[in-house]
Amino acid sequence: MGAAATPGRSGALRRPAQPDLDALPPLLARLQAAGAPTAPHVAAVVAAALAGDGEAIDEAIRGLRPAQRLGREALPDPLPCGPAVEAAVGGLGRALSPWERRVLLAASVAVVDRIDAILLALGLTMADVVGSPVSGCLRLTAGRFAFVDPRLRCWAHDSASVAERTEVHALLADAYARLGDEPRAVWHRALATLEGDPALVEPLLALAEAADEAGDAEWAHAVAREAESHADGVPTARAALVAGVAALHGGLVDDAVVWLGEAALDPVARERALPLLLHASALRTGLVADAELDERLEAGPPPSAAALARACADAARHHA
Repeated sequence: MGAAATPGRSGALRRPAQPDLDALPPLLARLQAAGAPTAPHVAAVVAAALAGDGEAIDEAIRGLRPAQRLGREALPDPLPCGPAVEAAVGGLGRALSPWERRVLLAASVAVVDRIDAILLALGLTMADVVGSPVSGCLRLTAGRFAFVDPRLRCWAHDSASVAERTEVHALLADAYARLGDEPRAVWHRALATLEGDPALVEPLLALAEAADEAGDAEWAHAVAREAESHADGVPTARAALVAGVAALHGGLVDDAVVWLGEAALDPVARERALPLLLHASALRTGLVADAELDERLEAGPPPSAAALARACADAARHHA
């Protein structure tokens, strides 16, 4: 809840910066030699987000947990800034006026690359943006925006206070609602709510399930995690289940084991969570999760015969 980082992209969501694939093999070798082995797709995401800046990449990778470097846990988004990002783009950002920095902040937390939502949220016109220095920071084309230097996105988010990020999320929630984009309005409303709001849980879970069904597991996982943080007495187990399923679909096996393990403790959610938990555990460890099955059966009420059969069949399939 609150002014958290935004999730990854989905379909019409912000287009990610494209990695330099030719630079990837030497980057992976350098990270391996530095004692920070990193999965290729994670290195590609970090490198693209930091404009291939070697020093900034090293700082970001060192700040990740091993499971994040290996792609088994979700990455923070935006990536946190280090001194290299501040040195590269901080001067450019700090030269902007307060309202121009708010434009960059809104762009850094917006989950779609529609400039109209930002203009509406901040009470600006396209002429205001185009005629100001902030136009040198954002590439504007056909009503869409992209950061000229992707490091500016990290800097804009990191240099803002929690209060500033919360205010911008609230303004964007109102703007998306006025534009008729209720899913984005719900997301920003959730991030503008510092104390949590159980009424947001169901809309967020509906958004997460729709995103997962559409094939964007990372976005679904982020939205379901946000739903769980607002739960507070409403069906937390369902939020954990949705987060775990999305994590499993996205290959985030460590996250999947944690969330599905929580869901498997619930008498209702465990019917679906238990077989998926065994599958995630096998992917995480490379071992058939027989012991995990025994432990889970002892830890809670017995699952239905169908759920137990699915779990045993999955274990047998891994053995085979």
